[in-house]
Amino acid sequence: MSKKVVIINLIISILILCLIGSCSLNSPSQIIIDNETDLSIIELYIVASESTAWNNNLLTEPISPGGQKTFSDFSAGEYKAKVVFENSFSIEIDGIVLGNKEIKTIVVKP
Repeated sequence: MSKKVVIINLIISILILCLIGSCSLNSPSQIIIDNETDLSIIELYIVASESTAWNNNLLTEPISPGGQKTFSDFSAGEYKAKVVFENSFSIEIDGIVLGNKEIKTIVVKP
């Protein structure tokens, strides 16, 4: 097979993969919250960086000390998070940048 045929076959294969969704330009990403504190996380908010409101709490149950929880279906972009602990103390995390199909772990430490 000539180089030209190999290149054409490669291009066709890539196009087919894109058509069936394997290389979507806006594939969902994930954020993992890793709680390395001695307190349970009872509320978690993740919003676009430019948002002025925190919207809804994403947790249906607390993230225990040493525990993790994965949140899916984020588009590529920049986000911020607010973490609220069982003692009502809260922290904000800015500048969470996600690419397509990226998995980002946010480690919450004391």
